[in-house]
Amino acid sequence: MLSSFTWQQYLLTAGALLGLYYLAVLLLYCREEVIQMLKGKTSRASLPADQPIPPQVSIMGPASPEAGPLLSAAEAIRVAPLLSTETEEPEDAVVHALLQEIKPLLELANEADAEKEELLPLLRLVIARHSPSIQHHHREAVAAYLTALGKRSFLLTPEDLRSLWTETPTAQ
Repeated sequence: MLSSFTWQQYLLTAGALLGLYYLAVLLLYCREEVIQMLKGKTSRASLPADQPIPPQVSIMGPASPEAGPLLSAAEAIRVAPLLSTETEEPEDAVVHALLQEIKPLLELANEADAEKEELLPLLRLVIARHSPSIQHHHREAVAAYLTALGKRSFLLTPEDLRSLWTETPTAQ
């Protein structure tokens, strides 16, 4: 039975029924607006009232005629010194292992602007871990490395370096 209808007949009928459906919905729910639209009249009652445009007020205010102060002079800007890649690292494995632990500690202390009194106990702990294998010439190499680095906010004196070796806590 359905095979007797062509696609053209089906689509034409479906379109006509859909058009009638929308026309019925429009007439049921929007009858007054449709009648006024068909008569050619537009009602201003449904439009919002014209509101006056407020005058434009500058949020930032007028520009200041005087020149502002400079943020800083070139002499006042402090720049960290270049990292020296020329520092000699001893080739000894003991010293190399010790310096591998000391370097991050120094970098962290440098970033945190740590005081010498805060850094020395930490250095003592690191040295205490390696104390059984450290000999006198190792001490001299580590001391030379610590004094060669001039990028800290404080200076390690020879007395501070001697205290690293004499007051090392016992490794637990």
